[in-house]
Amino acid sequence: MPSLNYSLSYIQEHIPFVNLPNDVVEAAKQCMLNASAAGLAGASQPASVSISNFIQNMGSIGKCTLIGMGVRTSPIYAAFGNSFIINILDYNEEISKSHDSVSAVIFPIVMSLGEIHGYTGQEVLRAYILGIEYCLQLLDKTEERQSQDFMKCAALGGILAASILLNFDDNQFETSLYITSNSIVTKSDFSTIQERSYLYGQCSMNVMTTALSIQNGFTISDLENDSFTMFLRSLGLGPQDHQNIIQSLSTVPLLHSDGLALKLYPCPSASHECIEAILLLLQQYNIDHFEISSVQIKVPHRTIRECNLNPPLSESQSKTSLPFIVASTIIYGQPLIEQFTKPFFELELVHDFMKKITITENTSLTSSNFRTSEVVIKFNNGEEISNIVDFARGTAVLPLDQTELEAKFLYCSRYILPPDHIEGAISQITNLQDIADITGLVSILGG
Repeated sequence: MPSLNYSLSYIQEHIPFVNLPNDVVEAAKQCMLNASAAGLAGASQPASVSISNFIQNMGSIGKCTLIGMGVRTSPIYAAFGNSFIINILDYNEEISKSHDSVSAVIFPIVMSLGEIHGYTGQEVLRAYILGIEYCLQLLDKTEERQSQDFMKCAALGGILAASILLNFDDNQFETSLYITSNSIVTKSDFSTIQERSYLYGQCSMNVMTTALSIQNGFTISDLENDSFTMFLRSLGLGPQDHQNIIQSLSTVPLLHSDGLALKLYPCPSASHECIEAILLLLQQYNIDHFEISSVQIKVPHRTIRECNLNPPLSESQSKTSLPFIVASTIIYGQPLIEQFTKPFFELELVHDFMKKITITENTSLTSSNFRTSEVVIKFNNGEEISNIVDFARGTAVLPLDQTELEAKFLYCSRYILPPDHIEGAISQITNLQDIADITGLVSILGG
């Protein structure tokens, strides 16, 4: 196989953990804590239980843990299951520009491999960071940031992370890139959160299958075509671009500067500015929702594109329905996981209030306020109040602090982990670089 200068040895020799910027390391640990929280909350969802039952029925025996399920399985099934579980509530992090979750693909891979081999926290954290940076660098250089490009880039980030942990040589790494680039399940859009979660799980599982196959001696003889080069061209990249990415993984970090937004609410982030505008009004005024005559919402095009502007027809649609999110927030306050369950979906109070809501697109936005949402509430007595929010908390502009993130972890894990395990998991992830063996941490997350 001809050398394409996609050298893993360069990464292993020139980018040790100590060369990773401190702000990137801290951001990565926050993302891992956030992914763990999302997974623990997602484990209780019916779809996650179905996936867990499927995995158990396959009779797979292994050392890898399904988050929140108390189930051990093979690394391949763990990658699939944990990716699905982390993503199912739409409560995980997202890339600021493409609105997808890198951790949903890469986090299950590094944690499963870490659990199998007893890797140190530093080893797992380094692979996770470099895998995410590789994905972000690839995605940043593509001309279109659609979900199809994201899945390709996330898979390659996952195979880089796995290759680092398994200490592949350059030939093994190049083979893994070739196989991964030809076996990625992609789709440009997703009609449901379950569908997206399933495809994320498939992506993570495919990466793990490739990595373990190559670790066990699988090779492709006479690889003389330029398939991976052609794949790069499909992303608008060339071999030199890829070599530059490899060499700049630690010197041009995007994880902290470009930002992974950590979600404060378990619903699409495109609705979060609208939510915060309402919450600020609720804090400022003593609002009785029975006295409201109408609610006018102005949102950016992104919200129009990513949220459902109609009342939900099912419980699963309630999470993406902006009228439902607005009505629920006005009536019950900050959106919580419980507000998107069947009992809340069936409340006539919420459905009746949705009839008062009008949503229009704000066409006057610029590149500096591209997320701005405006809420105008009119009362039966003719009075009117309004609020505008440019950026919600949790975005890269207003990131969650450690206290808020720990509070989210506590909320998501309170029914699954005992208090001492919650405290222990937070402490171990926060100090992950000092953990001698992550097996104990992953076992705690299993519930």
